[in-house]
Amino acid sequence: MMVKFNIYLLMASLFITTFFVSCEKKSSEDKIVGKWEYQMMLSKEDVRKLSEDPIPEGIEIEITAKGTSIYHKNKKYEYEGDMTMKIITSSEEVSMDFYAKETGDWNLQSDGKELVETTIDGIFSPQNEMAKKFIKETPEFADFVKPLKGSTTVSKIMSISERIIELKGKETGFKLILSKTENEVK
Repeated sequence: MMVKFNIYLLMASLFITTFFVSCEKKSSEDKIVGKWEYQMMLSKEDVRKLSEDPIPEGIEIEITAKGTSIYHKNKKYEYEGDMTMKIITSSEEVSMDFYAKETGDWNLQSDGKELVETTIDGIFSPQNEMAKKFIKETPEFADFVKPLKGSTTVSKIMSISERIIELKGKETGFKLILSKTENEVK
């Protein structure tokens, strides 16, 4: 009788250990599914590094953004966020506000070390008069805010847990930290 009891005890402990180990060993793909929030600030130095064209002397630009990304099990994603571009000169400070919303497909590549997002549809629109005027007077930027379709973003996954993802843009090199707010979103 004691041997039978020990076998049951051993089987139960193996089952419990296996269950808890399998729960803790979620794949990166499973960890990504859910609703995530982020906030970001690009300093004037960051913007200078990112800018394809030199920023004129005496002008500083700072960018702040916050948003929400939802990654679904079916490899679809939704993104929604706000961005403010602050232009600072010696005589004034001007803010331009924009809103972005997009949907697309996501997948992991490079053995789960890269998050690839491909936009299916989206908008990037001005939200105040200064932003509208800027778009009207800057044709090259106006092209940027046309409906977003087909663009692909690749981010290196620096670290991932159940609550935090740290990404680094493959093209820009800038880091973004996302915090999970919900696990599974319908």
